[in-house]
Amino acid sequence: MYDERLTPDGETIASKKDYELFPIEGNGLVKLFRAHVPIERIEREAQTSRLVHAGGLPSLRVDRAPVRRRDGRVGIVFERVPGERLSALYSRHPGRLFGLTDRIAQLHRHIHETPAVEGLPSQKMRLGEDVLSAGRLSLDARRTLYRTLEALPDGERVCHGNLHPSHVLVDGDTTIATEWGDAVNGNPLADVARTAIILRYPVAQSADYGSRAARIYCLLRSAVYVRRYFAGDRSRLPELRRWLVVCAAARLREELPPESSRRIARLIAVALPRLRGALPA
Repeated sequence: MYDERLTPDGETIASKKDYELFPIEGNGLVKLFRAHVPIERIEREAQTSRLVHAGGLPSLRVDRAPVRRRDGRVGIVFERVPGERLSALYSRHPGRLFGLTDRIAQLHRHIHETPAVEGLPSQKMRLGEDVLSAGRLSLDARRTLYRTLEALPDGERVCHGNLHPSHVLVDGDTTIATEWGDAVNGNPLADVARTAIILRYPVAQSADYGSRAARIYCLLRSAVYVRRYFAGDRSRLPELRRWLVVCAAARLREELPPESSRRIARLIAVALPRLRGALPA
């Protein structure tokens, strides 16, 4: 069955390697996947999105999924809500770093108040797969990181799994998260660590990312996010530091700009002796 309504009704919001995102008539928003994306992955993302929305999390409602266009491409139709992506606000108002970063930190705290939702995958299982697949690292490094992951505490909270500025919509006092396809049940500190890494080492880099000013901006944004998330409570920072290295390794499995990859690999190399020293013989 084809859905004839899957035609753009406005400008494309995002065009990524795996999908396009654009509005359609009837107040809908379609995430239209490219032909190489397996239908199983699309169905899994639709189901995950339904689970988190049913659990009361700040997310977009799934209206129809999966839907197929006449050219064979498959998508998920979400409700369309007002708002602007946080990434666009950062670009347009760099001087509002503290206020904008507070929005993502508070949203993340709110998400982590939700107990585990039945049906979501395990965070540690997914992270373990990513760490072991981080081919940029040596086998010995991956083993150390995997053992570190095993020693870290499990959690029983909903975690977004990929919360970064492009996946946050802001409308006045309302902030919601989109792109819940990587949502898991697990430890909120791992989720915080991933977002801190994303904010510090962005995927979409401007031509001047290598400049000292740009690197300082990203470093400050990540530090502000962590500080605002913990709201002065420093008791869990030692555990967060271990999660940061593990999540940095998992990040290397993704397609990153060379500058981000080099800096993440350097962060891991510096931390590895400390991690090895903390593991049992």
